[in-house]
Amino acid sequence: MEIKNVGVWGLSNQIIEKFFVNRIIFAGDSAHSFPPAGGFGMNTGICDVNNLVHKLLMINKGNHIQILEKYSQERRYYALMISELAMKYYNKSMEIPRNLGMNVDNLMLFKNGLDSLSSVIST
Repeated sequence: MEIKNVGVWGLSNQIIEKFFVNRIIFAGDSAHSFPPAGGFGMNTGICDVNNLVHKLLMINKGNHIQILEKYSQERRYYALMISELAMKYYNKSMEIPRNLGMNVDNLMLFKNGLDSLSSVIST
């Protein structure tokens, strides 16, 4: 068997500052990423686009483009709430290995070792 690629997933919890900048509109993964606990990523992206479509329809009917600033404010606020909830669920899920007597710090050392191994294999 030949190993062609090794990758390690890294926890990410990030939200863009503005969802609308200089005529560029961000939604979904381009605007935010959450820990997988809770399954909020795809759902939040779908909600972003749903909100955005309504705003674009309003603009198409003659309303001012500043409505996209409202999109940015609304979605960022929602993404911040989801981010907090996802981190809460993630931290709660980390209690499982702790309750099983596993040292979570050792898991992080293992992950860092895999990261190092990944860079050696991919070169």
